[in-house]
Amino acid sequence: MDRNEIRYDIRVYYDNDATRHDITDEVNFAEGVRLSAPIPSVIKANSETLAAVTLSPDNSEPREVWDSIVLVNNGGDILLRYVFDSATIHNNGKTNGSLLDAKMLFSTEGILLGFDELDGVIPSDIPSEKSFGGYVTFRLVADQADFEVETYFRNTLNDEWSESVAAIPGDSIWCLIEYRNTGTIQQDNVVLKSYFPAGIQYVSNSSHLRNAHYPNQASLVDGSLYEGINVGSYAPGSSVLFWFKVKIESDVVE
Repeated sequence: MDRNEIRYDIRVYYDNDATRHDITDEVNFAEGVRLSAPIPSVIKANSETLAAVTLSPDNSEPREVWDSIVLVNNGGDILLRYVFDSATIHNNGKTNGSLLDAKMLFSTEGILLGFDELDGVIPSDIPSEKSFGGYVTFRLVADQADFEVETYFRNTLNDEWSESVAAIPGDSIWCLIEYRNTGTIQQDNVVLKSYFPAGIQYVSNSSHLRNAHYPNQASLVDGSLYEGINVGSYAPGSSVLFWFKVKIESDVVE
């Protein structure tokens, strides 16, 4: 597990405690019992989202019971991703440890539960001394796409980068763009763009980059910085340095 990854374990308990008033020593069966957990896939930035789970037998009154939690997001958009093969039923029957179909579990229709079979039948714990209830567990990962970009400059006479540089017509300036993936998911096909005001001309064949695949300086095939240059894919925490040269041809007009 990535140390930056935030995981949530969800546990949903269920039980049949129904009794018959006329025959107190007979076990009652809940039939067609389904569990539905339509957890939202996205929690929008700076919002609260209700996540509810519903248990719905065919032969009970009321026909369904539910519980919920409020998911609070105080930052940017968060994606909730299901962890493959984590939906499992736990009980004292033959279905204990069985994997559940996540597509059905997260649908509004729900998935059938059960004791010895996943057939929707759950006996009542009353008057039996045996427990026929159980719980369902599954795991979610909270993913967030985020990145940072910083720019630096230096003239051709020194090696120190700074946030600004003085230049006059005729000077050549190196420009550096640093991109960092500060989110929790891989970002594919990252495109860098740069826009130059009138009086600044991009110097052809001057683009270079450095990243995990190219730890040393690597020349790029020239592309259009106005249209964007694809600099690859980046896992959480990874980054790229992209630098190029421009020439000051005249006084810059903003």
